[in-house]
Amino acid sequence: CTGKVVTELVDATAEDGKGALPDRFMVAMRAIRGEYSTLPAEADTEYAEDSLLSAFVTFPTAVRLRIVSTPLSDDDAAALVRDIEALAQCSEASGEAKVQVTARGKRRSIDFSLSSVPDARALSALRDALKADERVQMVF
Repeated sequence: CTGKVVTELVDATAEDGKGALPDRFMVAMRAIRGEYSTLPAEADTEYAEDSLLSAFVTFPTAVRLRIVSTPLSDDDAAALVRDIEALAQCSEASGEAKVQVTARGKRRSIDFSLSSVPDARALSALRDALKADERVQMVF
C-alpha cells in the first residue's frame, strides 16, 4: 500500500487535476485548521463574536445595526433614540452616526448607522451595551 502526502487541496476532477475548490469549502477548511481562532480555546465559543468578524471584515468599517424595541410609548421611544445617539458619541466609533426610526405597532425598528467602527471588539462592546438596555428586544 502506498500513499501520497497531500499538502495542497485541489479539485482532482478538473481537466488538469489541479482545479480550485469552492470558496465555501476553503473557508471551512481554514476554520477547521483554527486560522480564524485568535482567542484561547476556552473563550472560543459561539458567544465570542470578535474572532470570525475580525477574519471576514476589514476594519475600520461602516456598520449598520437594526435595533428592535420592546413595546414603548412615544416618549419612551424618543428617550431610547436619544440614548442610542449618546451611546454612539461615547463609543470608540468615530464619524457620523445616523438614526432612523420606523414605528411597527407598539415596537420601534431603529436603523443605526455608524460611518467608522475601529475593530470587532468595539462593535461587540457597542452591541452588548445596546442589548443590556431593557427597552431593547433585539440587535442585529
